[in-house]
Amino acid sequence: MISLERRLRYSLAWSLLLMMGLLALAGGYAIERMTRELIASRLGHDAEALLAAVERKEGGLTLSDHALVPVYQQPYSGHYYLLFDPDRSLRSRSLWDWNLNPPPLATGEFRLWESPGPDGQHLLIWAGGFHKQGMAITLAVAEDLNPVRHWRTLFESAVALTTLLGLFVLLWVQRRVLRNAFAILDGLRSEMRALERGERDSLGEAVPSEVRPLVVEFNRLLGSLGRRISRSRNAAGNLAHALKGPLNLIYQEVGRGAGDERLGRVRGYAEEIGRLMERELRRARLAGGAAPGRRFAPCEELPLLLDLFRKLYEGRCPRFEVQCPAGLQLPLDREDMLEMLGNLLDNACKWAVGRVAIGIASDRAYALVVEDDGPGVTGRQLELLTQRGVRLDEAVEGHGLGLAIVRELVELYGGTIRFDRAGDLGGLRVAIELPLQFLDAD
Repeated sequence: MISLERRLRYSLAWSLLLMMGLLALAGGYAIERMTRELIASRLGHDAEALLAAVERKEGGLTLSDHALVPVYQQPYSGHYYLLFDPDRSLRSRSLWDWNLNPPPLATGEFRLWESPGPDGQHLLIWAGGFHKQGMAITLAVAEDLNPVRHWRTLFESAVALTTLLGLFVLLWVQRRVLRNAFAILDGLRSEMRALERGERDSLGEAVPSEVRPLVVEFNRLLGSLGRRISRSRNAAGNLAHALKGPLNLIYQEVGRGAGDERLGRVRGYAEEIGRLMERELRRARLAGGAAPGRRFAPCEELPLLLDLFRKLYEGRCPRFEVQCPAGLQLPLDREDMLEMLGNLLDNACKWAVGRVAIGIASDRAYALVVEDDGPGVTGRQLELLTQRGVRLDEAVEGHGLGLAIVRELVELYGGTIRFDRAGDLGGLRVAIELPLQFLDAD
């Protein structure tokens, strides 16, 4: 499942990691250059102080004792110097038996480089060529970088830890912000569930601007679908009603030619047309004017439906025995289920002697059973009823077009339909199961 929150969280995390990584690299490089330049500047100042203390005596160069700070007297102290001319060299006591090995430099020439030092040290060496008291000399001054590197490592570790903590805090804040932002859509989800239950006709458009175009389009499509279904069902009912007049005229004309075999066949055709029209009018009455997609509540719909059949079959209407769990609501289209149940009851009422049993249950599937105490069907007719591809109106006379429509609806919902003899009543038993795995639990 695609999660916008997860995608945004990953995008922010990678963006922050990339940005902080670049900042860490740039910061590390800047700190490296800054510390190197700072130490080089200090070494240059030390070199100037040592150069000022250089004196020429018999036998070559010498340094005034007062110019030497104690750090140059301690072995491997991390601060070193080496002064030499072509004839003699002077080195700090701190070097002990280590040699810096600087190259001879011409007057005015300066160099800066890093080199391994004594006792595992890493030295930054500054060297320059000078001319003093008629002598060409080279002076090299060095300092151990390890203490600076140690503190720099601690600083970088602290920055990395702070960065990670900051990243987690930002991700947590982002999650809270997104949750609060998406919480606005909870109302929209509740409205969609109410729409599914038939408690409202459209979604409210007081939503964030990013979602509003989708809601507006959804409402437009919902309204268009509702109008299209209503027009289709009303048109079928209107057409059937409009044909009743011309059909009555056909009856009258045919009646004047009683005894004519051809006119008798025409009358049979007209009666079949009349039955089809009555069926369409009945479907239009069953469908009503409810919004498309409304949930099917069988316990609420059945009393109205049974009252309708009592009026349609006045005088010979059977007794209805109903078993239905109270408060049951199913995520099935109301009009489809009313058409299915209406056709089954219509067929049962046609053939029942005095009783029709209706059983409804729902667990992981919607189960509907309709039985009557009529003559039922033979074994051969049952085989034809269950054959796939055989139209039911052609298979069994009297159990025809209505059952064909029921089977088409069952196949549309991916369910199963089974015909057999009713156990106690003895007539036809129709058992239907429709899967409910698409049900979104509240």
